[in-house]
Amino acid sequence: MPITKIYIKDWLEIKPYDTIHQEDHYYLHLSNKVMEALHKGDLFKEYEKLFTSKVRIKLCCFLTSYLEDLVSGSELWNSFVRKHTKLYDKPLPFYVTEDYAEEEINNEDICFLIWYFMNTIQEEQFIIPGNEVILEAGTLVMDIFEEAWEYAPENDKLKDFYAVEEGASNYYKSRLSIDKILFRSWLFSTDTKKILEDSVETLLNESEIDSPRHIILNETRDFILHTSYTRLLSLKGNEWAAEVNGKRLDLRHEFNNISLKILGNFFYKSQDEYDIFFEHIASGKLFKMTKKSYDHAKELVVVDKIFSLGLVKWLGEWWFSGTIYELPYNENFIKKERKSIDALRAVAFLDDDTEFMKETLIEHRKLFLEYSNGQEIVFMPFDHIEKFVKGYMNFFNKKLGKGDVPNEDSEDISWDWNEINNPSGDTGLVYFNPESGVEMAHGFNSAFAVDHNPYYDEERSTEHLMQMLIDKSISTGLCYYAIEQGKNKLPLFKILGSKGILTDIDFLLRFWKRDAYHTRPSFALVGKK
Repeated sequence: MPITKIYIKDWLEIKPYDTIHQEDHYYLHLSNKVMEALHKGDLFKEYEKLFTSKVRIKLCCFLTSYLEDLVSGSELWNSFVRKHTKLYDKPLPFYVTEDYAEEEINNEDICFLIWYFMNTIQEEQFIIPGNEVILEAGTLVMDIFEEAWEYAPENDKLKDFYAVEEGASNYYKSRLSIDKILFRSWLFSTDTKKILEDSVETLLNESEIDSPRHIILNETRDFILHTSYTRLLSLKGNEWAAEVNGKRLDLRHEFNNISLKILGNFFYKSQDEYDIFFEHIASGKLFKMTKKSYDHAKELVVVDKIFSLGLVKWLGEWWFSGTIYELPYNENFIKKERKSIDALRAVAFLDDDTEFMKETLIEHRKLFLEYSNGQEIVFMPFDHIEKFVKGYMNFFNKKLGKGDVPNEDSEDISWDWNEINNPSGDTGLVYFNPESGVEMAHGFNSAFAVDHNPYYDEERSTEHLMQMLIDKSISTGLCYYAIEQGKNKLPLFKILGSKGILTDIDFLLRFWKRDAYHTRPSFALVGKK
């Protein structure tokens, strides 16, 4: 395999700026030395299909950016190490870190970054972190970096690039810090930056788009910025910004407390000297949007004109974020919007009554256990799941004196437990998650080594469990139920344990599930103003 040459345009692709700086020539040269070193090992040979010429270039620039980040003090890598240490009381997963040197280069860092790169540049195959060729590659690159460590120049352009500029009270300057971290940094170049690029490419290839493309693209970027979780630690952009800007304690607090983004439909109501008042159609909630975030307030005249817009609360004020556009007034649309569960969920976090949620889930769980003969999880033929859940909901409502769930087919949905003992065809399960409520799953039954699971097949357990751990539609709670019940029985856990990975299963669940790692109640409180 010939050694691929890296050019300045390749190096700039991973940089957050377009113009060439003096330091870029040094790090470009270092990237080529990394390329030469990696060609001496077996990494590129072992994974020849993965490491195309383009991917080899990306990896070498990615690893060199790690060194540049540490030398320049741009705080991306150090932020990850600090966050990981807070969560798990050690700087890195997978590797022995007894001699770890904080804020300096480490062989373990390089091995981890190679593993991270290989598992984000593609998702078809899970590559084990203790893979011998990764360990060999880490040593080869570390030799290069140890020579460079004392002499590598600081890139002044990067030192404060990801931090908030002066004027942090301005939401847009603070949002820019998040934007730079998620979409313009080396650390997330194969993660959130790739998500944005793929989303933009999809939108540009769509032939039918109702709104102007610049509006759609702007909203897409803003939506991903506020909603995406990184593969590393399943954190949102504001949480990374809080860490990168951590030396300013006021900003750390404000970034951690920025609101979720509300994207919805509103009536324009009125305005005063400082604010514009909108009413959220679905919930009736009144929002006071600061005029500091909108330059066209004078154009808002007609009361109850409908607008679709995004709002984010920063420093106690609601700021316009994303896009705003007018919708035609339509009574049917308004009626539909007021009945929309999704529209109500968009603002449900404002009424987040944690204690009430906990009490409600406890009550739900008691009734579920009563209905399910004391089992938190029930295994059954897949085509019986809907009937079971309807039966439970009727049981639940009758217990609370609320009557039956409407049933269009007027079928008998009483549950016959004998049906479970006569399995045929596809199988599934119903689980009561104490953190969220009733969950359903299909095709993973052999992941559960419990006595009351008639479908458990040890030969298929590794396949089912691995699929469940990776599947973003399966909750963390259900995964941990399988782990707790099967950690001493299932073959996969013996494999993971022997490779030193089992102790880092929570890190992997965050890595695989991203936003789905965080369990939320499956119902919303409605009716509060």
